[in-house]
Amino acid sequence: MRSLLWSRDTRSRTRADKRPLDLRLIRRLLGYMGPYAAKRNWLMLCVLLRAIQLPATSWAIGETIKGPITDHQIFSIFHATTWVFVLAAFTQFTFHYRYR
Repeated sequence: MRSLLWSRDTRSRTRADKRPLDLRLIRRLLGYMGPYAAKRNWLMLCVLLRAIQLPATSWAIGETIKGPITDHQIFSIFHATTWVFVLAAFTQFTFHYRYR
């Protein structure tokens, strides 16, 4: 059982699950993904956009409540909620294609 937890590299006695990420491994993985580079790049873009969208949606909802709703401005409420809805729809679109 102990052999499963330790690296086969005898130069270093660090555990295999605690070793730092090796750049050669990343380069090798990127080499295997060569034929799928366009799909990989779109996936990374979707993941990045999704990471930005959740805080942006929370911020937009907070600003809508703090601004137009607190000031009782009907036109501004509709305007702000429309933009929150657009941001939420774009988030769902990105989330859908991230899993595709």
